[in-house]
Amino acid sequence: MSRSLRLQILSLLSGSLVLVLLIALACFHFLSNNVQAYRGLLDGPLHASQLVDEANLQFKIQVQEWKNVLLRGKLPADRDKFWGQFEEQERLVQDALGKLSDMAGSDAALKGKVQMLRDEHRTLGVAYRKGRDAFVAAGGDPVAGDQAVKGVDRAASEQMTQLVEQLRQYSNAQSQSISSEADRTILIGTLVMLVSAVLVGLLTLWMVNRNLIAPIRALIDYVAQLSEGKFGARVEVTRQDELGRLAVAANTLRDFLADTFTRLKRSTADLDTAGGELNAIASLMAQGRAVRAHRSGGHGHDRNVRHRPGSRPACRRCGQGCGRSRSQRSGR
Repeated sequence: MSRSLRLQILSLLSGSLVLVLLIALACFHFLSNNVQAYRGLLDGPLHASQLVDEANLQFKIQVQEWKNVLLRGKLPADRDKFWGQFEEQERLVQDALGKLSDMAGSDAALKGKVQMLRDEHRTLGVAYRKGRDAFVAAGGDPVAGDQAVKGVDRAASEQMTQLVEQLRQYSNAQSQSISSEADRTILIGTLVMLVSAVLVGLLTLWMVNRNLIAPIRALIDYVAQLSEGKFGARVEVTRQDELGRLAVAANTLRDFLADTFTRLKRSTADLDTAGGELNAIASLMAQGRAVRAHRSGGHGHDRNVRHRPGSRPACRRCGQGCGRSRSQRSGR
């Protein structure tokens, strides 16, 4: 055990704080898992939905470029210009669908739908090229080119819309699941922290009572026993801190008081013995004086005592009438 109560108290407080901190870190770790799940949702279904929206937007721009070819491409230069922009948009759509296919590698159903959409878009490109050829063959007649591709983009557009809706529903479901899990984690974490704080407080209180309060109360009771003159037992010294030194001081005080009390009892006994002896001596001396006074017959009468006529004067010493005359009392 430490040699200082200050270090013991600091160690106890530090241990309690570290324990609460570890519990809080564990709760934050569980919350970080929910954060990672949100990040996975952003990088997964939501990002896939964004890619589908981007592909759908690029596809609509591609269709608009096809209309530019039909309406503004009568001249070969203008036709090549708008057709080049059409092919650029076609490439952007394929790139977006390719990224979506790579990202959906772990989801076989989603990857199959994306691959089907890419194939449908390639087929659509072949149809648009046939329409361009019909447009050129008709001498730049937009009706001929439009009739060649009429309704071919409807299937691809519907597939993209369905894919976007499916990804959004999946994202919403995942978001609700993650939100519920996060709320449950926060609730459980809060309860765990509260229970842990209570348990740490109770443990700290128990340790303080066992290591500080109980020894101090024991020393107080021991000192109270010493004040009542009970010097039987000694305090067991098992510590090396301030309380241990206080116990040593209490034992030293006990030894001093016990020795002083023993000496006082011995002195009192000696005084009682001496007093008895003095009383006996005084009694013997008093008896000796009385015997000597009676044996000597030298009782003297008080001169100031008045006697009744016909009575013997009483002696002051013996209280009886001894019949001695005034001349005898005066020595004549």
